[in-house]
Amino acid sequence: MKSIPVFLRLEGRRALLGGGGRVAAAKLPALIDAGARITVVAPDI
Repeated sequence: MKSIPVFLRLEGRRALLGGGGRVAAAKLPALIDAGARITVVAPDI
């Protein structure tokens, strides 16, 4: 699968993080630093 770089201004915006594994946990700090309002959907955290 190829990647597409995307730059978003997330401050104050809602972000949905699907999954509670290592990959999701690794992405969480960047979303927090960007000021996103995060909702996590996962069977386990």
